[in-house]
Amino acid sequence: MAKKKSLKTALIMAILSITVCISMFAGTTFAWFTDSVTSSGNIIASGKLDVSMSWASGKADPDSATWNDASQTKIFNYDKWEPGYIDAKHIEISNDGTLAFKYKVDIVPNGEIGKLADVIDVYYADPAKAVTRENIESLDNIGTLSSVIANIGSEFSTASGNLPAGEKHVITLALRMKPTAGNEYQNLSVGNGFSVRLTATQLAYEEDSFDNQYDAGAELDFVMVSNANELKTALANKEENIILSKNITDFAETLTVDYNANINGGGSTISRAAGFTGTMINVANDKTLTVESVTLDGGRNEGVTATGNLIFTTNGHIVLG
Repeated sequence: MAKKKSLKTALIMAILSITVCISMFAGTTFAWFTDSVTSSGNIIASGKLDVSMSWASGKADPDSATWNDASQTKIFNYDKWEPGYIDAKHIEISNDGTLAFKYKVDIVPNGEIGKLADVIDVYYADPAKAVTRENIESLDNIGTLSSVIANIGSEFSTASGNLPAGEKHVITLALRMKPTAGNEYQNLSVGNGFSVRLTATQLAYEEDSFDNQYDAGAELDFVMVSNANELKTALANKEENIILSKNITDFAETLTVDYNANINGGGSTISRAAGFTGTMINVANDKTLTVESVTLDGGRNEGVTATGNLIFTTNGHIVLG
């Protein structure tokens, strides 16, 4: 009997032990090997393409010259030209953004160019050099002012190059009235003047996951305008791709588009000046004007066919994007 009792007791104790073990496992989590890695602070941000242009006296050493903002002051500004007169200026191109760009500098007319431009020679040096009356002929003579303007965008572009972010480049541009210019050139002007225009676009420089060729097709075939007069000049020069750099609020006359053109506003607005109620743009027969990302005269983009509306076209075409 004692042996049976002992066996029974041992069985009871075993059952109690199992029960206690199960109750302990019920509140226990199994431990597994683990590890982790976190990549924090990932960034997606667009770069900034930002170009500026300054000028200084061309007779100064380019490294110690005093610079002026070309967007706020005229580079060439003199009204008593005579045979032999020279006006030389250094022009500094600055990359103020975070993206490399390619650029070019052109001389473009502000309307019709007068006879005086036929006897103004254009000289150019890249890199810049201090100009004296004696060394003016050592600069490249790229033609008369009238011929340079007539060949905008060709080999007569006065400068072109590439500029990484944060860097600057200086060229020299000099104008001289031909010493042989006769009396018939007295009391004349070059017309409504001209602009020294700097344009820039993306350069195949920064790399993505594959190479640096994703923007290799970017072309310098556009012109930036910031007011109605510059837009008028661009249309007169038959610029095919026009980009607005800011809102144009001084539209005061009807502008004619007699070729296929594109205007991209990047969200800008074109609106009439106070007191002007006429048609803004006239598109000639069989021509197409594409207007993208532009709010026209308070958003009234629908009037494109009738006289007096926002845009007037006869047999031309308007494409609003």
